[in-house]
Amino acid sequence: MTVVTVVTVEKPNHRRERDRRERRDHSGRRYRGPVAMPRSTMLVDVKLSARAVLAATCLTSALVLSGCASSGDDAPASETNHTSVKASIEAPRVTVTSFGEGERRPVAYQDLDATQTAHFSVSLGFSQTAVPAAQLSPEPPAAVTGAPLTGTAELTTTQLSDDEAGASRSVTMTLTDLARTDPSAVRVEDTVDVSPANGIAATWEATGTGRVTAISYTQPDNSTDEVDALLEGYVSALVGQLVIFPDDPIAPGATWTVEMPVIGESNTAQVTSYTLVSHEGSTVVVNATVSQHPTIGALTLDSGETVDVQSAETSSSSTITIDLEKPYPTAGQSTLTTRTVYGNKSSEYAVVQDTCLLYTSPSPRDKRQS
Repeated sequence: MTVVTVVTVEKPNHRRERDRRERRDHSGRRYRGPVAMPRSTMLVDVKLSARAVLAATCLTSALVLSGCASSGDDAPASETNHTSVKASIEAPRVTVTSFGEGERRPVAYQDLDATQTAHFSVSLGFSQTAVPAAQLSPEPPAAVTGAPLTGTAELTTTQLSDDEAGASRSVTMTLTDLARTDPSAVRVEDTVDVSPANGIAATWEATGTGRVTAISYTQPDNSTDEVDALLEGYVSALVGQLVIFPDDPIAPGATWTVEMPVIGESNTAQVTSYTLVSHEGSTVVVNATVSQHPTIGALTLDSGETVDVQSAETSSSSTITIDLEKPYPTAGQSTLTTRTVYGNKSSEYAVVQDTCLLYTSPSPRDKRQS
């Protein structure tokens, strides 16, 4: 399990930290802890939320790895406080299952002092339903409706030296031109305006092979707690597109796995299986699939009843292009849908939670304009 340890906190915004313990669905509606279901369809008194149950997150992301800041002072801070949290990241487990065919070459980033502009679209979705146990299907659906966020990422890389965790690079990603649509909103004005978050940034320290050792997040002074909380999952999804390579030289056809918690969700384990499609000059293309499952086997409800994690299945596919002289993938498309089922033998209903992620870069908007 990835351990997130806060090592630095600057100008903590205690109100923001409290709000980060509140979650939102993809439409931006706020809920604290579990999602309440209509009592007519509830499993006992089930009020489960994929984010609340499976995520111990403060992150804007999921490496994001979010560092959860804590403080003994609950006094509200100014809305204009600028918050930056730095969290250390435990090393993932990287296992090479095949070194490929042909000449083996090291695969490592060579992006010191590099700058990059990347356009993206990332969509997140979440749904929860109570299903009669006899009608339950454990397989994830083809898709879950999500709210897409589009924008531009400006990235810069600087060199690190004498880093105890072995990092050699520091990458800062600043997001601008942010726009979000909400397919579930009845009116346009019901969609949360994310423009105050323009300028939100994530900075990560990493090794040459892409292993992140520490990460921090910075919110613009004019942003709001509501917008910051809404964007946490999106920033996590963007950081989650980073590829970790093996330390050993590999050839096309090589396969390896990376095991670590979902970025920002320490109670959800993830195994990413990579295949090296090609390595020509500084350009690398990889395919990837993901498997996710909760690391907790059962949950105890407020009523005292225990419900078990009956199953967790993931459907995913990803193709990512990396220029090793740049800090972020230059192109890619990733889709991921996970279905987690909760219940017990004595219940007529099971609680089914579906989460989805769709990432595209360049964004569909940029492809249409090109």
